Amino acid sequence: MFKFLTKCLVGADVSNSPKIAESGYAMLDRWLALQLLPTVKIGVLQPLEENFLHSFAYPSFLVSGDYNKLYKFIEEHGKEVVNIGQTEFRLSKEEAIHNLLFVLGFNAFGGFSVFFPSLVNAIASDTTGLQQRIVKEVRENAGSTLSFESVKDLPLVQSLVYETLRLNPLVPLQFARARKDFQLSSHDSAFNIKKGELLCGFQTQVMRDENIFDDPETFKPDRFLENKELLNCLYSSPFVFFILVPFCCFSLFCWIKIPFKFKINDDARHAFWADVCHHGLFLLTTVGFAGFFPSLSESAAEPPS
Repeated sequence: MFKFLTKCLVGADVSNSPKIAESGYAMLDRWLALQLLPTVKIGVLQPLEENFLHSFAYPSFLVSGDYNKLYKFIEEHGKEVVNIGQTEFRLSKEEAIHNLLFVLGFNAFGGFSVFFPSLVNAIASDTTGLQQRIVKEVRENAGSTLSFESVKDLPLVQSLVYETLRLNPLVPLQFARARKDFQLSSHDSAFNIKKGELLCGFQTQVMRDENIFDDPETFKPDRFLENKELLNCLYSSPFVFFILVPFCCFSLFCWIKIPFKFKINDDARHAFWADVCHHGLFLLTTVGFAGFFPSLSESAAEPPS
């Protein structure tokens, strides 16, 4: 998966660097572990866990050597994608590379290893002919070579990914501090939020809101085909920001391409993350459909009558 994601998101072939090919995934794992250790429950007898694991920041020198090797690899072999960050999103080269590493390590490699099993399970457990429909769509529309452009022609694949993410949010809880005073409104209430207050979002509840989603507890792979207006709820929700980009305020849901109607401090980095993650997610999903179900023959690709 590391090799594919690096090629897909960064445009770099790890075979160009024997060191990265051999242990690049381990470098990312160590870096990711250091980011998560201060917040993740380990299960050690309390209060030992809080006192010794969650009470201080870990020094960066523990993983800086690995990180610098990955940085130099992307700088040398991922020039095309880095250039997109510089020319289209007005990032410096350093910002583009750091963001790509965050997407690759924290989100694509780390997050997808959690999400992909849920996606495969949703497909494999279906008894309505979903597998055959997906295979048919991929074979007919993806072309002979998968690309970012061909993925745009796979509406069922995209709807399936959205629906799986809706029911299985990678990070159920998100926290953020208000940067200014504002009013937060729901269907029937309004709350005055003051600058500096800590907010918590529970995506499992939000994504099962019966005022928005019909029969919200049911998995419907066609949900976003039948009602494309629902995508507006995703685009305007923190759900978008917490799929794959940093595990912090308004970031992890950038698996979905955000049509940036709103920006966080006019920071183009989030648009860059969103664009890279959106295409990478659906491209990897498409490859999964083409490869995880090899037993489906050409004839089986026909939808059930």
